[in-house]
Amino acid sequence: PNNDLLNACANASDRVHVIRWYARASRHPEWYGEDGYHPNAAGQASHAPLIDEVVDDTMAARRAAR
Repeated sequence: PNNDLLNACANASDRVHVIRWYARASRHPEWYGEDGYHPNAAGQASHAPLIDEVVDDTMAARRAAR
């Protein structure tokens, strides 16, 4: 249900973007703490460049569309 809500928000607004990190992150259980959900330091370090890349790509697409 959470993913459905997030996707609905992204579909409703061009200011909301969903970063699809699961395909990358699911191959690296060592990136998560004991609960298997919250990223540890290694997971945080791996997610940061992905977020940066998606934000950069999104902003470039917006500039190109103007």
